[in-house]
Amino acid sequence: MVWLPLYLLGFAIFVALNPNLPGGGWTLNNARAVQLFFILMGLPGFFPGFLIVGAIVTGVIEGYKRRHPSPGLLAFRQALRLHKLYAAAKGEADAAAHEAELRKRSYWSFLDGYEFERATAEVLNKHQFNPRVTPGSADGGVDIEVTRNGLKGVVQCKAHVACVGPHVVRDLYGVIHHCGASFGIIVSRGGFTRGAFDFARDKPILFLDTDGLIAMQEGRDVLAAAFAPRDANNASKQQ
Repeated sequence: MVWLPLYLLGFAIFVALNPNLPGGGWTLNNARAVQLFFILMGLPGFFPGFLIVGAIVTGVIEGYKRRHPSPGLLAFRQALRLHKLYAAAKGEADAAAHEAELRKRSYWSFLDGYEFERATAEVLNKHQFNPRVTPGSADGGVDIEVTRNGLKGVVQCKAHVACVGPHVVRDLYGVIHHCGASFGIIVSRGGFTRGAFDFARDKPILFLDTDGLIAMQEGRDVLAAAFAPRDANNASKQQ
């Protein structure tokens, strides 16, 4: 901003003096005028020289800044570097967690009906349910018999991917009364509909989906609240 007016002024003076230049003014045939032109290009006070000198000065300033960065710039660069490292590490961690979650779900997704019952029984066995898988035929709607805290329970396993609806819950409720059980558990790989939850409200029926199976497989008893001491008399508060 300081040099530009001076360069413009110098260039205006050069143009004004053009007819009086040695050798007959500015022409390509005037060797002395051409020499003077190129000399002035490198000196302050001439417009083309402003571009050259400006580029040189800018390069010098930028080079100085790179060699002598300010504390604020250093802090910014450090923060930017740490942010990039954090973003990269977070991306790797998220990808690993997602892959692990897919592996856990794939385990349950590829089990057939009988394998699904056996795997469910193994999970329940980790959490005080003492399961017994019933024979494949004539089981009376009971896939697994369990006991916990001295209470008898029945388990139905639904290995299909469709959500379990209220009719399945209604059938289990009838099985509970028929078997004289204290509670029932429906295990569904495909989850449950809102109607299923609504029907089971205030009834001794518990739900266990794939997320619940994975949690219990990893050691977290998602059904524990239903068997807490304060619920020992009816042992089946819906989760």
